[in-house]
Amino acid sequence: MWGLLKWLWFAVSGKRILWIAAMRDAVGARNAGDFAASAQHFKLAYDIMRGCFGVNDLRTATAANSLSHAYEKIGKYDDAERLHKDALAAAEKCCPADSPKLIVFLNGLGVIYSKRGRHDDAEPLYRRMLHIYELHPDTRQVGLSDCYVNLGNVHRSRGKFADAKQMYVRALGIYERYFGADSPYRASVLNNLCSVSIHLNAMEDAENYANQALASRKAALGNDHPDLVPVLNNLGEVYRHQKRYQEARSVFEQAVKICESRLGPDNDRLASPLTNLAAVLCQTDELERAEALCDRAIAIREKILGKSHTYLSASYRVKANIQAKRQNSEAAEKYYRHAISMAKFPEIKEIVKDFGAFLREHNRAPEAEEVERKAVPV
Repeated sequence: MWGLLKWLWFAVSGKRILWIAAMRDAVGARNAGDFAASAQHFKLAYDIMRGCFGVNDLRTATAANSLSHAYEKIGKYDDAERLHKDALAAAEKCCPADSPKLIVFLNGLGVIYSKRGRHDDAEPLYRRMLHIYELHPDTRQVGLSDCYVNLGNVHRSRGKFADAKQMYVRALGIYERYFGADSPYRASVLNNLCSVSIHLNAMEDAENYANQALASRKAALGNDHPDLVPVLNNLGEVYRHQKRYQEARSVFEQAVKICESRLGPDNDRLASPLTNLAAVLCQTDELERAEALCDRAIAIREKILGKSHTYLSASYRVKANIQAKRQNSEAAEKYYRHAISMAKFPEIKEIVKDFGAFLREHNRAPEAEEVERKAVPV
């Protein structure tokens, strides 16, 4: 009865109209790529629901989940994680432990854990999602694709690229069955397939996946939307692995331009294309610009994520390679070791490969073997 009264008050007090307007503006800003404005509107919608229904209400939990995703887009990961936890806790108080209504909240918290490199924390949430789908086969199974994608990401983080690819292929099949072969929903899965194909050294497949994902996102979002950036990063990596440096450079510069113009100069999503562009410039001996870009990427990530986050390892690897090319052996070794200290598998494998080559070049083969033995898991 009390819940009905709260809903009636929400409907007649004008709060519902304000909430609808806030949600409309939030979704519109998100679709336009203005993630900062989107977060502000989602915050207003969340505050309205919390004020009307309290924190332990499924409607408030849903609003918190939406706000959390908006915070992720602008790099506010601490706030996003806190809200995801609050949303899941509230939903669990409102629903049975195996309710399909919990799936969206489990997924939200799992994804933020994965984005922060905490895959061991994320995996139980994904497994729980999968269990709920198995218990409720009548549940709309398109959401199962998210579960497969998330488990694929866990496998990829552990270097099990063939297993990851299998998960992504399952997810892609579900998307195509529900939405068709031309659906923009396929783009994220295609981009993940590109990533694992790079690790499997299947460059032709990787390039094909990336081009499909890029075409899909451009058709749906336009040519300068921030969600193009992850695909451009992967396509550039394909070109770089194939030593097609001018093409790689062009793609990474496009990604940097989109981030700077749409997200601002300090957004953490800018750090990846800056690092990737620096890596290409290092390989083409444009060392001064490469180091400036690398330092900028490091500054952005240290400010947002802290000075020991695993995502910094890629930038320090490039910085070490730059110093090695400059014959500054002491600095190069310092940055290689620093990158290894914060890296996780599979990224650590590539850093150790570069450091091992550096040590052997300086007649320190036994040290290279020791680093390789200690750093890279079997």
